[in-house]
Amino acid sequence: MVRLLTYITTFLIIVLCELGDKTQVATLIFASGNPHRKWQVFAAAACALVTCVTIEVTVGVALSRLVPPALINRITGVLFMLIGLFFGASLLREARRARRARHAPRNAMGASRDAMSNGGDGPASAIPRYRQFLPPMV
Repeated sequence: MVRLLTYITTFLIIVLCELGDKTQVATLIFASGNPHRKWQVFAAAACALVTCVTIEVTVGVALSRLVPPALINRITGVLFMLIGLFFGASLLREARRARRARHAPRNAMGASRDAMSNGGDGPASAIPRYRQFLPPMV
């Protein structure tokens, strides 16, 4: 019974955590770009996920031999909170920057003085900075 409960709990938590994850989005993009190769995309994504989980389980088992699981849980909790605070602060900074760009006086070319003084290239500099790292969508 405990084995079944462990399986069900692990399955449900992983499924819920992975919904809408960037891995699913990447798989969706690959599948939509190659509908005639859906089984190849499925197999590659499944193999990649199995590889990642194998590494995670191996590291988790090895780590639990060196560090008590309760300490691992605490450290993981603190790391998640720090990551959340970091990204929350980033979003707040980006929102303030966007708000300032919307309300900044514009010159004759349509660019805000704020964007021009920060080395920006006019209105395009108000685009969130993370978009520069995304591949072009065709």
